[in-house]
Amino acid sequence: KPDKNPVVAEKQIAAIHVLAEKEIYYAQKNAGNAKTFNYM
Repeated sequence: KPDKNPVVAEKQIAAIHVLAEKEIYYAQKNAGNAKTFNYM
């Protein structure tokens, strides 16, 4: 859960967003690779 200190809480939330974006990026990349692989 976010920290009581608003600055710390913002940093934690930002870090969570970055991780989520990375996971989405890799998931999409893997899905793309899987599609390409199936065509071969």
